[in-house]
Amino acid sequence: GEDRYRYGMAILQRKRGEIAEAEKNALAALHINPNDPLYGTLVGEIYTERGAPTLAIIEYEKVLQQPGLLVRAPVHHELGLLYEKEERYNEALEQYHEAVRKDSTYADAWKSMAELYDLAGRERDAAQTYLRYTELRQDDWEGYLGLAQTSLEANLNRPALDAARQAFSLDSTNVEIRLALARASFVNNDKARAQRLYTSLPDTIRFEPVDYVRMGQIKLDRNDLEAAAVDLRQAIDMDSTQADAYFALGLLELKRGEADSAVVQFEKTIEVNPRHSAAQLNLGVAWLQLGQPCKAIAPLRAAVDAAPNYTPARVYTAMSLVNCSEDSLSAAVAEYKAAIEQEPANATALRGLGFCYLKRGDCAPAADVLKPATEHAPNNADGWAMLGQAQAICGNLDAATRSFKKALEINAEHPTAKQGLQTIEAQQQGQ
Repeated sequence: GEDRYRYGMAILQRKRGEIAEAEKNALAALHINPNDPLYGTLVGEIYTERGAPTLAIIEYEKVLQQPGLLVRAPVHHELGLLYEKEERYNEALEQYHEAVRKDSTYADAWKSMAELYDLAGRERDAAQTYLRYTELRQDDWEGYLGLAQTSLEANLNRPALDAARQAFSLDSTNVEIRLALARASFVNNDKARAQRLYTSLPDTIRFEPVDYVRMGQIKLDRNDLEAAAVDLRQAIDMDSTQADAYFALGLLELKRGEADSAVVQFEKTIEVNPRHSAAQLNLGVAWLQLGQPCKAIAPLRAAVDAAPNYTPARVYTAMSLVNCSEDSLSAAVAEYKAAIEQEPANATALRGLGFCYLKRGDCAPAADVLKPATEHAPNNADGWAMLGQAQAICGNLDAATRSFKKALEINAEHPTAKQGLQTIEAQQQGQ
């Protein structure tokens, strides 16, 4: 019939690039037989090709409205792409879902769906959808790159690394892939590889603030403090809300021995992110280094509240309480006991608790906790010296002598051990 002839001519002319003539014949075929979905689909494809998405959408929608018609997955996918161009994102997503419902192996629809999820900020959904796409198209580096990038955004660190590695195996020269692999290596604690990849990237690469933070942290770990400071300040210049950049600068200042400058950086970190428990902890440590234990208590307690099972936070809290005032001694004992309950072999906590008991004059419980402290940290002279004090107060002079001598073997100038041993010797001579 005439409609079939027109349809065939339209297909031939489209292949030749004669779009205007193809459009005329496709429309003629559709006019003769408006119920044939092939004609409506072809008209929609031609409208799409010549950049008329609104007209194309109308024709595709007419095809979908025909009762009892089994529409193929590519039609749903094409309509979804058109909806997306018109910023009708929900309708686009519906068409992509319909496409993969009709044909679960239609890879292009999975890829378009993943890209749309990523655009919508639904990174976890995007990552899951990219994963399905890469199962279907295992030779497409773009799919693995999309999977790596969205997995990173969704904090799916191991899948991000696996995908970045796969993309790298397909194209090791692609700059975007190398950057994704650097980022994935860093969050998976392979900082050496992350460093190699970051330094191999060209100067023209556009780094994000987080990249400068990570490069700064890598240099900080290597004690390249000046270079680290440059990267970290670059991150802050680009984005003043980069809490981890302020935090790393705080650690840098502590390494420099500038605890007062560290306080400023940790306070900025907490201003940007009040729940940054590591900044709270290190702010407390900085105040302790500055000899202001009372100021250390609040941030250290905040660190404990944020991470109750992180033993160092409790130990530092107890230290600040001991050195703040006599009234805080009971609270310090409670913190040390909580730390020891979490880590029975924590020698620092055991020594701290023993010190608290000594301040109270309770020699027996002091000896009970200081003895295991010396077992877990036999090369710590303070532990042996305090154990000797406890034993001496309790009247066990032979044991105290041995403990003091052990402390002096480790540190021949330890003042407490020297004084304790002299006192015992004087007592014994007086007898």
